[in-house]
Amino acid sequence: MDDTTAGPRLRDLHDQITQLTARHNELAATIASQPQPPAPALIGHLASYLRQIIDAGAPAERKAAIEALIHQIRVTPEGLIPMFRIPQPRNHPRPARSNQQQDHGSHNGQFSGPAGARTR
Repeated sequence: MDDTTAGPRLRDLHDQITQLTARHNELAATIASQPQPPAPALIGHLASYLRQIIDAGAPAERKAAIEALIHQIRVTPEGLIPMFRIPQPRNHPRPARSNQQQDHGSHNGQFSGPAGARTR
């Protein structure tokens, strides 16, 4: 084979190798970097919030907590494994409300709208 026949294909393959090597290095760097663990105070706040919601929360509040804190549920041969999302300070779940407060609908931890309704 001469260069005119195989040359363009070899250049394309070389370009692909360069792109794939760069992507490999990018992914390797991403895997190597560990995410920062949440602060112990945040974990304590979430645990307290969940205890309040489970013990005394309305069904809508329980649903909102689940939507806000569970990222996904994995089905494995061993069973169901919940994958949790730790909200950042701007997305903290609201603390449980007293029974005197008006019951509003909820969506993703945000409370508003008429009772029993989900907000957009």
